[in-house]
Amino acid sequence: MVNKRRRNPAIRRAADRPARKRPLLDPRFVLALGTVVVAGAMVLWLTSSSGSDSSPAAAAPDHAAGAPLSVTATGTASAVGVEVSEASVDFGHVPLNMPVDRTFVLRNTGSERVSLGKTRIEVVEGCCPPDPVPGATSIEPGGQSNYVFSLPMGMHEGMGGKHLFRITIPVKGASTSGDLQLLVAGDFG
Repeated sequence: MVNKRRRNPAIRRAADRPARKRPLLDPRFVLALGTVVVAGAMVLWLTSSSGSDSSPAAAAPDHAAGAPLSVTATGTASAVGVEVSEASVDFGHVPLNMPVDRTFVLRNTGSERVSLGKTRIEVVEGCCPPDPVPGATSIEPGGQSNYVFSLPMGMHEGMGGKHLFRITIPVKGASTSGDLQLLVAGDFG
């Protein structure tokens, strides 16, 4: 005699179940791994930059929140007849969450109209480059345009320390081209 067992229709065998789609990696694992990697990178960066420093930013006195910053601006930069005086700016010590900005005036001292290309900001030290705020895309001879470097919210907890940004503005004339470079530094915290 053949054994005919009745199955409860509510209970299925594993082979009868539809396959569940599973993520390749558990999101909790990915989040934990990312946190460990970021924390390790920050520890390495902080330990590598915690030595003594004789730069003006390291020697700047602490400021109370809301107090004016002691900004040092030096040097001149030029490319294809466009000049910027005070092309290197050091904000010194900046408290966290304090907005900073600096307007650079680009003057066309040449005899031909120049066009300004897309601005690039490189993080030389620190983190979080701001979005560039360029003025005009071209400057007539004798004219000028403003470029604003702005961190409207400053740096927040976890983003403190020394920062150095290199700003490159491509300049193109009728027959020549070059890059105008500006520097902005600050020690946030």
